[in-house]
Amino acid sequence: MKRIQRIIAALLCCCLLFGCSGAPASSVAADSSSGTAQAETEAGPVSFPLSETAEFNIGTIVMDGAPSNAECKFWLKREEETNVHVEWEETLFSAWTTKKAAVLSAGDLPDAFILRGLVTDEEVASYGAAGTFIKLQDYITPEIMPNLAGYLEEHPDWKTAITAPDGNIYSLPSIDATAYTADSIPYVNKDWAAQVMQDLDLTQPMDLETFEALLTAFKNSDPNGNGKADEIPWSVGGNGVDFLRWSGSFGIFDSYSAPNNTSHLYLDGDTVKYAPMQEGYKEFVKWLNGLWSKGLIDVEAFTQDSATLSAKQIDPERILGYMYCWRNSAWALSDDDDTYVVTPPLDTGISDPTWINVSDVTFNRGTVMLTSECEDPELLLSWIDLCYEPYNSLQLNTAQFDGEHIKKNDDGTFTQLRAIDWNLPDESTFMPNNYAKIYILTPETFAKQDVKPPVYIQKHPIDEMMSEYYSDTLSLLPTSIWLTEEDGKQVAIYRTDLDAYILDCFARWVTTGGIDEEWDAYVTKLSEMGADDLVNLYQSYYDAL
Repeated sequence: MKRIQRIIAALLCCCLLFGCSGAPASSVAADSSSGTAQAETEAGPVSFPLSETAEFNIGTIVMDGAPSNAECKFWLKREEETNVHVEWEETLFSAWTTKKAAVLSAGDLPDAFILRGLVTDEEVASYGAAGTFIKLQDYITPEIMPNLAGYLEEHPDWKTAITAPDGNIYSLPSIDATAYTADSIPYVNKDWAAQVMQDLDLTQPMDLETFEALLTAFKNSDPNGNGKADEIPWSVGGNGVDFLRWSGSFGIFDSYSAPNNTSHLYLDGDTVKYAPMQEGYKEFVKWLNGLWSKGLIDVEAFTQDSATLSAKQIDPERILGYMYCWRNSAWALSDDDDTYVVTPPLDTGISDPTWINVSDVTFNRGTVMLTSECEDPELLLSWIDLCYEPYNSLQLNTAQFDGEHIKKNDDGTFTQLRAIDWNLPDESTFMPNNYAKIYILTPETFAKQDVKPPVYIQKHPIDEMMSEYYSDTLSLLPTSIWLTEEDGKQVAIYRTDLDAYILDCFARWVTTGGIDEEWDAYVTKLSEMGADDLVNLYQSYYDAL
């Protein structure tokens, strides 16, 4: 889209700016049904729909086997309302890791990328400094991006978090301020537990002796009653790293498997620590090895992929006793299936029962990047800002499409029309996939919907339950830490070697033992590989906040 087209459109179309319901104070008016908006640029007021079609090329992700963004009804509706057409340059999600560098550094770049959660801070800063991604701070104004500008005015910490170490903003975020603090949680088969330990209170933390006795009974008592020794007492995914979620009860906070992970780093008060070097880590691994040696852990825990684990979780024979997952949709065979219940973290006697709190704000700052090929950043950013309009953000975050699943009422509230049903053949065509979404969802906006989505109904009570076990001293490092390009490159070198070595030792020690004999040499090697330097670097960044 050439700048002259926007100027022509601006001269033909004028609008008045006024506040919109549910949006920040500086936001522009949103259409009562769709969330379209008007924005003013340097050439004068620009009103959607444009009088002439504008076209942009946007690079993004498409899930394997899923509909193209070109078929997405949300984007098609935005085109109808704005007269802005997007040519989508898509990369399959399964190919992204191998193609990312080539896509981001191609000679023929698109006007922008939408890559929620798929580019690192260091990549954003590096491509920004090189001029591939352009500086955006001068465009985040009440005239060009009224919705985003309003949110950043109300939340200056969000603006700080999207500002690169060189003082520039090269990417725009997706933010869920209604996020779930417990993330994935442990579930236990309550029917099996009732058979083998009738007096066990599953609402209270089990000590390690009781937990082992429960798993042993699951293994030996044929609780699914099929006459086969097919019961698996405990299983996890993530190539075994999901075990680390239980580390909190051992007085450490290994964040490797957490969202926005910081490679085994955590805060103990205001002190940055490296979990795999702590005595609590050693005790944690020894405990896991004891369970493994007794056949109480799935032999495929370190090798199975997510599809294999999922098949076990939904096996109608019910072969899993204890597991870890996002919510009951991972294992439920019907809407009223209550085979499993959430159970608290364990009482190790080493530390208080503790579960990792992943924060109530999910922050993906590398969501939208404009490239040096974009000839009209003002117009493209005005169009992107429509995604930050509260009703549109609600749709994008919750996958509810206007007129199909939800509607906006005249009083600014939202009414659910029908629940999402992913079994319907066209359900995935309504909204973009998770990696192509742009939104800021606040509790104030979410509170205006009458019927909450099933995930909210299930997860928030779980958050309330698990919040009793969040640590007052142990926490993840804040997402506002953003390394310089030079430091980011050095950290990447450290992490590549350290992570591989740590995870190899972890799997070996859990499955074959030997951590006591190797511990001192292992800690020394971690120091030599840069673990101490990594801790000191992050400590300096944390202290500077």
